[in-house]
Amino acid sequence: MMLGLWTVLGTACSVEAPIDAVAKAPVLIGEVSNNQGTIDPSSWPMGFPAVQDLALMFQGKEPILSAGDMTSKGDVFLPYRWVQAVSDSYLNTEVGEALEWENIYEDWRLVSMRIVPCAPLGVAVTQDPQELCWPMVRLVWQPVLLDHYVGWTTFSEYADDRAIHALYPLEARDAQGNIVDAPMKNAIADHLREGGLADSIPDDVVEEFSKQRDQTASWLLSKTLSLRSELSARSWDEYDIRSEWIFDETASVFQGRLRSFLSEVAHPDQLRELTSFSLPEGREPAHLDIWVFLAFSGLDGNITPVDLEVFDRETGRLLMNMGKTQTVSMASEDELIVESIEQGNEALAEQVVTSPDDPTIDVLSNPNEFLVPNTSCASCHKLNDLRFDLHNLSSLEDRAITVSPRVKQDVLADQLWTMGLRERK
Repeated sequence: MMLGLWTVLGTACSVEAPIDAVAKAPVLIGEVSNNQGTIDPSSWPMGFPAVQDLALMFQGKEPILSAGDMTSKGDVFLPYRWVQAVSDSYLNTEVGEALEWENIYEDWRLVSMRIVPCAPLGVAVTQDPQELCWPMVRLVWQPVLLDHYVGWTTFSEYADDRAIHALYPLEARDAQGNIVDAPMKNAIADHLREGGLADSIPDDVVEEFSKQRDQTASWLLSKTLSLRSELSARSWDEYDIRSEWIFDETASVFQGRLRSFLSEVAHPDQLRELTSFSLPEGREPAHLDIWVFLAFSGLDGNITPVDLEVFDRETGRLLMNMGKTQTVSMASEDELIVESIEQGNEALAEQVVTSPDDPTIDVLSNPNEFLVPNTSCASCHKLNDLRFDLHNLSSLEDRAITVSPRVKQDVLADQLWTMGLRERK
């Protein structure tokens, strides 16, 4: 059946996979700066992209972007209906009504984001993830309370132990930055998710896909470069709050640039995946020692709960379906995962973190060994030295933003991939 699809795609590239019909809705977003001119990676400065180009972090009393801030189309970046759907999905879990009792919609703000030049489309490391990948933007939202009394202390800024991660694959771009159709990208993604082999995709299909992927990644990275202000060359090299957001002289201009950029690449209609985790009510992570994870798909600006799954990192075979929620503690995985391992699921045991000294922790941060679908949400969030800090690129209480080992390795991999893009161009 898939062979027939490749034939259709190879002879009539205007044929769209079903999901592309959805992607056409936000084309008007491109009118913000529809024709970008020729995109030439050879003109990028030495050292680009730096760490802060790919992992942007924001802290301070003034939010860089609030949930209710408007996009250029007049929608909001983090719709209330999403936050409410997330909160409702927690009701029958250990989290219960924590989001309703401890937060209001206005607390939610953008705390970090990732520019991903090429996120793997497949579910296994054997599916050529360096080649069969697609540009993506990831936003991390978190409720941050100001001048709030917790325990015996008043905190100037206090980030609750929960977050929403929103994923936006880019719309395909041509060499001039115009939005175009991308039927092959979605067909390849479906093929790989069904366990298809990379080698079974015809060469001409891969060639056309790779051309469109590189054009889209070049556009994304060129737009990312345009966020920079006139600062010293090494200003973006360290994991820290984005340099422009620190200084009064550059903060306002940078904030405007960022909002325009996100209107193009992270409009609600462009959302494809959303995940969330939360501590129950009480604001005592070490004492409560329980977190719940959720996942949603995005379509037409709305989100729908989906099952949490783990795929074999070598074969792409489904190893575990946990249903709509995953509940964990510092020292244990979800009960369904534990039961499956006890029943002999050895492959699953090698891909999740079941205890604080699990050797899997040492390799989970390596994107060449594990793709995101190859472990559970909780296991991916258990790589920090502080065991009750499950944040990957967000804050725990009044601490600085946590940058997990996996994020650092992903950023390094993205930089290496971009070097290859420059050489190809």
